[in-house]
Amino acid sequence: NSPTDLAISGDGFFVVSVGPNDPSENNYQLTRAGSFLPDENGDLMNSAGLYLAGYPYDDEGNLGAVDTNSFGDLQTVNVSDATIEGTPTSTMSLSGNLPAQETGQVEPGDPFVSSAEFFSPLGTSERLTFSWQPTDASNVWTVTLGDSGGAQYGTVDVTFHDSGEMAGAPLSYSNVTSLATAPAEFAFDTTTGTATLTIDNGTEPQVIDVGLGTPDSYDGMTQFAGDYSPLSIDSDGSGSAYVVRTEIDENGDLYGIYDDGTRKALYNIPLADVPNPEGLKAVDGNAYVLTESSGNLSLNRAGTGATGLIGTTQGRKKW
Repeated sequence: NSPTDLAISGDGFFVVSVGPNDPSENNYQLTRAGSFLPDENGDLMNSAGLYLAGYPYDDEGNLGAVDTNSFGDLQTVNVSDATIEGTPTSTMSLSGNLPAQETGQVEPGDPFVSSAEFFSPLGTSERLTFSWQPTDASNVWTVTLGDSGGAQYGTVDVTFHDSGEMAGAPLSYSNVTSLATAPAEFAFDTTTGTATLTIDNGTEPQVIDVGLGTPDSYDGMTQFAGDYSPLSIDSDGSGSAYVVRTEIDENGDLYGIYDDGTRKALYNIPLADVPNPEGLKAVDGNAYVLTESSGNLSLNRAGTGATGLIGTTQGRKKW
């Protein structure tokens, strides 16, 4: 048995079509033959060449209002065109601790370097780098913002409070210097502690606002004696993801399992019911079509109404 063999435990029929994504009523048929495999386009097709039909979920996981008494809202189930599109990163904020004892030395030590993931407009994962160089002035650091490809965007000096109720928080930012090569750009708002990076990432440059910490607050980087605390990153954006397998549960929900671990509902595969199954007309391919004698069509979620559940001889469906 193929791991894509679907079976109905109880009453009901799969809805199939002679051709993919043809909305005409005469394109649709009913069958109990549930051995489906993706064709060269990713459309699920059984051994008779009939295509499995289902209701597509939207990106929020909703089916919306569907007509369960006609074939009009059904689509051919396709498992190849289910990519999750990425969204580019536009904002990022950093938090972490810099060791106060490293500043004010005659010969400052090496910089503390961290990186943060961001996503390009194409959904690829890239990284920004942050190099925190202690200076010979107490409580002053020079941070250099760059990327993992070796490009540098700019530097800024950060002075931290050394006493008082805001001890350890940023006091001020100064000496902003752009190192960016056009069309890349670097700007820094000293009042908010936010760097704006314009990254050469396609026809339209990608702009990311990176918050280092508002002066006189603890919402970002701090400086206290002790160890360097690696950066904690809060950012938006997401990467593209691709289906590596699918699963179908007993209620007919087909899920895509993506390479990043995401599990997303793609379709619900309804089961068809008619008042008089004996009135259906048999056609080629172990399938049936509706007649006046069969009565009106009802499309149900598997396990509801008069329909049974969807199963497989190998348990939960995967391919």
